[in-house]
Amino acid sequence: MIKLLILFVVFVYNQISWSLDICGHRGARGLAPENTLEGFAVALKYPIDCIDMDVTLTKDNEVVLYHDLFLNPDITRDHKNHWIKHSRPIKELNLHELQTYNVGQINPHSRYALKFPKQKSYHTAKIPTLAQALTFIQKHASPNIRIQIELKTDPIAPPAQKLVAAVEHLISQQHLEARTKIQAFDWRCLQLLQKRNPHIQTAYLTEQKKEYLMQTGLWTAGYLLKDYGYSIPKMINALHGTYWDAEDVQLNRKNISQAHLLGLKVYAWSNTPKKKGGYLKAMQQLIEDDVDGIITDRPDLLLKLRQSKPLSHALEKHA
Repeated sequence: MIKLLILFVVFVYNQISWSLDICGHRGARGLAPENTLEGFAVALKYPIDCIDMDVTLTKDNEVVLYHDLFLNPDITRDHKNHWIKHSRPIKELNLHELQTYNVGQINPHSRYALKFPKQKSYHTAKIPTLAQALTFIQKHASPNIRIQIELKTDPIAPPAQKLVAAVEHLISQQHLEARTKIQAFDWRCLQLLQKRNPHIQTAYLTEQKKEYLMQTGLWTAGYLLKDYGYSIPKMINALHGTYWDAEDVQLNRKNISQAHLLGLKVYAWSNTPKKKGGYLKAMQQLIEDDVDGIITDRPDLLLKLRQSKPLSHALEKHA
């Protein structure tokens, strides 16, 4: 009887659909150059659920993939293959100028390189447009892989209506509304997008160090956290968001549960690489707290963790 019970438990365990979305951050930043087609190709070698990218607008109103609003000297070389010494605003460069730069390697002498020692270099990688990235994903990725696009803006500047409109147009043009979610720390962008196209899901990004700014309305489209009982999930739900994409240190079982009760999905992201062994421990805790997805620079490591899911948690989650 005991043996039969054990066999039954193992059978049930193997049938459980243990859901954790793994999203490759900027492609797979820990393994390949961020926000590049070469990086996306590496990310797509793994059975990820979602691929992430950052976008901003050039001087000639082209949507390009880049994390910062200024050229980053840690990852950018000029046409002579020299590391740039001075940052230039992306918005002051047209697409032709921008694509003369090379972003296929981290400067080995930078502090940034210490964070990603496993990143492989691709010396010919250029800054792609969003149109190129979407076409690449449609051609090379399974249709089940979702697309996550973060809008990079300045919350002090006027609302980024041109960026929102241009991104929405490209998504609609390629009929990717059902497959795409849009993220932003600048919630004005998400409010604009929801009015423009309610069929595209929105993910409200938060970060621990920005929480105090939620008291002033900066980043949060003028809405104040105190008006929602100091509950970020309640605030996002009231603003008709679909996801709460939070820094991992902000999350715990209580607020994840609250978000779920409000119908939100919760994704976690990490700001700083954890010490050896600490990253997987932190991710394991998030999984046990029932997070829906994790945005990771190292999908290879997270996939191993997902494959070694704890029996007790899996059974408890589906009890």
